[in-house]
Amino acid sequence: MKNTVKKVALLGPGDLRLQSMEAPLTLQRGMVKVRVLACGICGSDLSLLSGTRDLSKENYFGHEFSGVVKEISDDSSGFVPGMRVASDLAVTCGRCWHCRNGLSNYCRSMNDAFFPGGFTEETLVRVQEDYSFLREIPEDLDDITASMAEPTNCAYRIAMQAQIKPGEHVVIFGLGAMGIISALILKQMGAGSIVCVGRRLARQKKIPQFDPLPIFRKEIFLVGAKGPYVYSRPDGGSAVLFMMRKIRENLRKILNTRTSGCFCLRC
Repeated sequence: MKNTVKKVALLGPGDLRLQSMEAPLTLQRGMVKVRVLACGICGSDLSLLSGTRDLSKENYFGHEFSGVVKEISDDSSGFVPGMRVASDLAVTCGRCWHCRNGLSNYCRSMNDAFFPGGFTEETLVRVQEDYSFLREIPEDLDDITASMAEPTNCAYRIAMQAQIKPGEHVVIFGLGAMGIISALILKQMGAGSIVCVGRRLARQKKIPQFDPLPIFRKEIFLVGAKGPYVYSRPDGGSAVLFMMRKIRENLRKILNTRTSGCFCLRC
């Protein structure tokens, strides 16, 4: 019996279908084939689904995934079959205008980073010497948590741009997944009090389950419609991967409560 690869295909606004690919993916130069094990749903995926973003111009549906390398090309830059990986902008060229002006996340269009994406049982991912959208993941990060590598990288960039000094206080607007991950990373970097500003009461109620992992101070302030209140814990208790390992338990909690969408897992 012929093995078929299934995918969740977005054909247009609101038109989401489970399909079988008619032909196997053909490995291309500078890419590897990954067997997808887990894929998160980003807010941008929901925007593509609703039609508020243009699907004809933004082909990155399902870009938060983890899996195992299945097949490699001749120039796959160190990746080998069986290696556990996660999608993430791990390597940029360093030469283009964006890279030279501190905007390396715009080095290339994500439309060229993978095909067809993490909502497919198998996907091709670009891994060249000067550009890679794939990162090896350590054994102590499970597949589901590892699929958070790409948003954690984005949050890490946010935290780095803040340029905080130990003990300085931070205000974060928005209590979605990105805001929470940024707060957790900033705590690891030594932030003092972190003021989280959000309008949605449902999101505010979820915050106390996250360990802020404090270093200097032990509280996170929430500001809502009824003013601020303090959440405190009495026990105090690659850079991106380092941060992921530090906050892994909270990443799992974020996956279970993500307001940007549910979570897709293939076993």
